[in-house]
Amino acid sequence: MKSILRFFRRIDWPNHFMGFISTLLGVWLAFSLGNHYEHRREISRMTVAMKNVTEEVHKNHEKLDNHLEHLDSLIGAVSGFAKLIDEEMNLVAGENQMAAFLDEFGWFMNVDNKKPLRDTLFEYDGGLNLNLRYMSTSNIAWENTKLMDVLHLVPTETAFQLHGMYGLQDEAQRALNEAMDIIKNLFQNNHDSDTVTQTIINDLKGQVYFAYNLERALQMNYEAMLERLQELD
Repeated sequence: MKSILRFFRRIDWPNHFMGFISTLLGVWLAFSLGNHYEHRREISRMTVAMKNVTEEVHKNHEKLDNHLEHLDSLIGAVSGFAKLIDEEMNLVAGENQMAAFLDEFGWFMNVDNKKPLRDTLFEYDGGLNLNLRYMSTSNIAWENTKLMDVLHLVPTETAFQLHGMYGLQDEAQRALNEAMDIIKNLFQNNHDSDTVTQTIINDLKGQVYFAYNLERALQMNYEAMLERLQELD
């Protein structure tokens, strides 16, 4: 028993205690520094990801602005064209009325010939140019951001709005594709100009309006998101 007591008395307890504390501090410091550097790497990845998303939204916004101008013109052309159609779905107009329409929407319709109908009205024959101009928006930067697993570092409201904005982008693209399918089916399956004209009035016009409204909503989403992303810089 005395030998055991003498053994413990010989131990330099203060130094051993300090050594133990130093070891614990070293482990804690290494762990903390590791977490710190890993967090910095995550922040760096998030910064790069958000920069890429911002550039993608900018480019999509520019494409959308140009496409909205085209859709707006197309809606005006279809609406104006509908006013030139009589009850029997013939293209009937006065010379001045047709000249005014072609002056504004000459890209939409080519007039081949005309024949007198009654009074100052003429019946026209021609072909339509139903070009919706395919618009391809990108979501590559957004998909890469989700794969990088850095969205938890983005403010929750911003991440939520990004999800919604890219979802609306997909919906707008689908609506446009459906309108383009209507046009493709018209030219592939219909050779009767009356049938084509009636379909334009009843189907295409409604689908183009729907696509246009979705793109306008998407435009506002882009603008709001670009402002929000600037705040993250």
